[in-house]
Amino acid sequence: MANERRIHPRSDTRIPTTLRCGGSGVEGVVENIGAGGVFFSTGDLEVPVEAGTAVQVELHLADGRTSANAGVVLRSDRYFDGSDVRRSFAVKFDAEIDVASLGIGA
Repeated sequence: MANERRIHPRSDTRIPTTLRCGGSGVEGVVENIGAGGVFFSTGDLEVPVEAGTAVQVELHLADGRTSANAGVVLRSDRYFDGSDVRRSFAVKFDAEIDVASLGIGA
């Protein structure tokens, strides 16, 4: 059994999201979210973002709102999701968020 390192529970989701670093951004989805961070994935395999990079996570919510949250990339990986190769980023938020207030779960 793997050790769970997360402090906050996560909710599975598929939120359209822009991950921004400096002046550039990449489109993708948040696959899960918790008060302390997100798991973001994209089909763009060449995103020049690595562990330790400061980023802005812009969640595009179903009600038309955008929730922008600053954070840092903890790790980046590539994986096969059954249909294509994805680039993923585990992002820890600088400040906890109230996920329930976003209308998306926990």
